[in-house]
Amino acid sequence: MVRLQRKVKIQNTIKVNVQVILLFIFTIFFYLQNMTMLSTTLCNLMMVAAGSGCFFYEISCKKNGITSTVILYTIIMIILAFLCKSVTNNKSIQFILSIVSYSGIALVLLYEDINPKIYKKAYYIAVVWYVMRYLLGLANQYIIAVNGKEQNIFVKGGVLSTDIVLLMLYLLMAVTCYSKGEKVGYLPVLAGTVPVFLSLKRMGIIIWAILLFYQLVYDEKKSKFKVVKAIPIVIVVILLAGFLATQIFTTYLLRLIARFQNDGFTIAGLAGSRSGIWAAYINHFWKPQNFIFGVSFEVEEILRLYRGNAHNVILNCHATVGIVGVLINLILCIRAYIWYIKRKHLYLAGLGVILLLRGMSDYVFWFNWGDIIWLLIVLYPQFVDVKDSRCKKSARAIKEKQYEV
Repeated sequence: MVRLQRKVKIQNTIKVNVQVILLFIFTIFFYLQNMTMLSTTLCNLMMVAAGSGCFFYEISCKKNGITSTVILYTIIMIILAFLCKSVTNNKSIQFILSIVSYSGIALVLLYEDINPKIYKKAYYIAVVWYVMRYLLGLANQYIIAVNGKEQNIFVKGGVLSTDIVLLMLYLLMAVTCYSKGEKVGYLPVLAGTVPVFLSLKRMGIIIWAILLFYQLVYDEKKSKFKVVKAIPIVIVVILLAGFLATQIFTTYLLRLIARFQNDGFTIAGLAGSRSGIWAAYINHFWKPQNFIFGVSFEVEEILRLYRGNAHNVILNCHATVGIVGVLINLILCIRAYIWYIKRKHLYLAGLGVILLLRGMSDYVFWFNWGDIIWLLIVLYPQFVDVKDSRCKKSARAIKEKQYEV
């Protein structure tokens, strides 16, 4: 009996170690992909391999309603993606297989008991990295000539990815801390706003301003939103931000003002650089074949130019898995949000809305790194329900034993 218990304990340790190692590999290549000049193809392949390993390991170890949901979801999305690819040829096989990878990482993060401090450290590493790049001038755009015309090209790991990468890492940390009953605090969101401010990305700055306000008005001690109590904190933050902007980051402030003046403060201004992409996609959307399987990115030059990125999560989802895939994902969202509202888990619901808002203008999830966060938010209600049912069963069993005695 003792030997059997030792054997089971050793097997469980090996499983946990394998999953943690695969997660570590995925994380390392995620950082390398977004923060260095290492080959994107190589990084993607390693992330797909590590995430897929996590997926198959988890579904072999955990046989319950949650894994069944993830397996079914992943299979359906892959089938739809291959079906749509045969018609539109929008996505590569490597891209489609990444769906398995994101599902696998989400399962590991959901099931494995990883200390939230690790997520905070991972987040702060990215914050420090991006701040250093901006201060050293390594993340600035450079100009090259293409067919006699000058074009602005951004250094990989710089402006283009800053706010999205930090948002993903912040949301991962916040969701994990919330699920374990630990505080997120004000410091992480304040630290993240610095490199996002330096990036000069308008939509990124707006979303992080919303995130900053959202985190400040949420009282983690009482799990309630208290706007009145947070007003003094918000005022202090604004004054501090104004001081830093005028005294230390004056150059960046002037560039930021110029960027907003040139491109506009309005939603129309923010969408100005993307309206052509959206219009091109929607112009072909209502044709029966395109409506079902997605619009091919080869139909117009502007869609080809942006390499299959419609700069909108719903349009990108449609281009990948068609109208059926879009409806499935939206139904999962609605189902999760009904649960959040009924059970009053408003903090996570708000984080999900912020993720969706960021996705309205960029490729954030469906199907990208943000799928990991999205799956965590969508699966969390089911995870809580499973835990609650287990607690009720164990409580009943204890009562029955006491009654028998």
